[in-house]
Amino acid sequence: MSTKIVATAFGPDREGVLTDFTRVVLGVGGTIGGSRAVTVSGTFTMSAVVFLPDEDHSLVAEFSNNLQTAMPNYVTGIRPAKSERNMVFCKLDIKANKEYGLIAQISDHIKSRGFSFASLRTHQRQSPDGDDVFTAVAVLMHPPGKKPDILTVEKEFYEMGDKLDVDVKFAPYQ
Repeated sequence: MSTKIVATAFGPDREGVLTDFTRVVLGVGGTIGGSRAVTVSGTFTMSAVVFLPDEDHSLVAEFSNNLQTAMPNYVTGIRPAKSERNMVFCKLDIKANKEYGLIAQISDHIKSRGFSFASLRTHQRQSPDGDDVFTAVAVLMHPPGKKPDILTVEKEFYEMGDKLDVDVKFAPYQ
């Protein structure tokens, strides 16, 4: 039986950072089950599901220590992974002329329906005519055993878009 944890690293982007992270996992006999990494304005962030070869808690402590040692200028952490996976069910594309408080309002809407973010990307840019344009792309998840009524969820997101005066595009995942 293996131990499933989530490991994270956060710090300055540099050449070889993914290699260092992966070598620590392999160095204790672990494997990476899935990961997400992103760099934003020179700051690197990674989260990975890590499987350690047995349920020996001293191996978890060794992995944590080795990760911090190999990445001394990074904030690192580990935590137990959830046993059940949330299921991805839709993608939202949102476009607005203003973004102040928009993500908080959208997050509240999502949370109130029992959903959560699988991923969220936001970006502020200028349109060709010089107007500020805020965009967000969100992939949403539902808890195991709570399959949403897609037509109702879609309708509610379009109503939210009308209320907030933002353009919403809803796309269900199959």
